[in-house]
Amino acid sequence: MTAAPAYGSWVTPSRWVPVAGTAPVRHQNGDAVFRRHGVGPVCGYHHIHSLGKSDMTQWTVHGTRPAFQSPWVEVWLDDVEPPGRERFEHHVVKFPHPSVGTLVVEGDRTLLLWRHRHITDTWGWEIPAGWAEPGEQLAAAAAREVEEETGHRPATIRPLVTYHPLSGISTMVYTAFIATDLTSTGAAPDPAESTKIEWVPLDDIPDLARRGQIMDGPSLMVLAYYRGIHTVHSATD
Repeated sequence: MTAAPAYGSWVTPSRWVPVAGTAPVRHQNGDAVFRRHGVGPVCGYHHIHSLGKSDMTQWTVHGTRPAFQSPWVEVWLDDVEPPGRERFEHHVVKFPHPSVGTLVVEGDRTLLLWRHRHITDTWGWEIPAGWAEPGEQLAAAAAREVEEETGHRPATIRPLVTYHPLSGISTMVYTAFIATDLTSTGAAPDPAESTKIEWVPLDDIPDLARRGQIMDGPSLMVLAYYRGIHTVHSATD
């Protein structure tokens, strides 16, 4: 018998994958046929991807209806049907305003806000962030939030990354920017936004994260992205 394929390997539709140590488990969706295989009693089943015309994991959305709406947040109920499962109503959180965040960088340091979040009852470092107003360009909103929250006006705003922070329950799209070439406006930052604002060395970010001092999800993601993917990509360009 042919040895079982490695974990994560790809197989073509209609090809039966030999099973080592366990009975076959067959699944079929259109012409995409695959089975799981085991690698012994300890590891159990490993997933084998299938190359087929249909996406085995794509849910069917039959309709949607609002459950709650306000100027700040909305909750909708989607009538969904996962593959091989019964239909049910899935809660979806929507935000009427686009969300933006900005990594303010000067040399090897970044400007962060130390603030308390009442919802989670936690303190932590965060990047400047907020919502875009109706009709406002995202880059303009990012620059405005930096100025309002830090008292610094950036002359240069560049896109960093766009992502879905809550893709399992929300349509929220978060767009992050890099701000440089700052000028102090002399205005005091909004005291409702932060307790203090400090330039933090980028090399200190991993230690702050390990100590639980960067608990805000978008801030943690943007800082990690900048120090990792963005820095490596920039170095190879």
